[in-house]
Amino acid sequence: MLEQRKTRAKRLFLAPITLFLLVMTVFPLGYLLVISFTDRAATNQDTQFVGLDNYISMFGLEQFWRSLGLTLIIAFTSVFLQLVLGFFAAISLSFARRNLWVLRTLFIIPMAAAPVAVLFNWRYMFNTSTGILNYLLERLGLPAVDWLNSGVTALISVVMVEVWTWTPFIFIILVGALAAIPEEVVEAASLDGANRRQLIWLVYFPLISPFLLVATLLRLIDALKTFDSIQVLTSGGPGYDTTTLNHLIFLDGIRFLRFAEGAASTVVLLIIIIVIARVFYNRLLSLRELT
Repeated sequence: MLEQRKTRAKRLFLAPITLFLLVMTVFPLGYLLVISFTDRAATNQDTQFVGLDNYISMFGLEQFWRSLGLTLIIAFTSVFLQLVLGFFAAISLSFARRNLWVLRTLFIIPMAAAPVAVLFNWRYMFNTSTGILNYLLERLGLPAVDWLNSGVTALISVVMVEVWTWTPFIFIILVGALAAIPEEVVEAASLDGANRRQLIWLVYFPLISPFLLVATLLRLIDALKTFDSIQVLTSGGPGYDTTTLNHLIFLDGIRFLRFAEGAASTVVLLIIIIVIARVFYNRLLSLRELT
């Protein structure tokens, strides 16, 4: 009888949050799926069911595939650089003998600052005529760069800002993972003659691999949805050279009010994220089985 009361109490306490999650996630997702199979738009008075027409026309557009390719390039390139820089920054601090709490605090400022304010500062820094980056290049005797008005350099600029902003996220996770490694393991490896390079690749890296995988998964999911940095820095330009899939969804659904087309693109992006998340989740489970 007591166990039944506890079970009922748990269900009673969980009911409000469960209902809240259903309203905030399941209903919008279901509505999104329904809209993607219609011709819903601001210019249509009567919404009609069109089946897979939105998806068929979307897959036939060159701009969709271009945006998808740019999304993957920006996401995987920026996350890879964040992992490399965050890993070596965390390793470097782990080898430091002193308590570098000030340096750790400064390192997380990019992630803690207001995103839009930071992005507008970067936009001023990238300015061709008055930006500090071109000023420094000219002081070094190098030619100025048209950072945001050329396709390749605009793409590089977006990746630079993403790396600068989110490397601290990887750093924080890996610093915590490194701090959890037992000192006895490191001391035993050192007594066996392992140098720093061997400690990094044979001790530290295998032990923090699950944390590294989780950090990669979280950052990839977020990077595939990158919008604010592109909107503030380039607005998807020049032309469509930095228009990712998420920004294309914004153009279709918000700016041009083609709700059905934007919904169809959103469903495709959601499926891509789910597939990537599933791959990493399976890899994480395999690592846990090995350990």
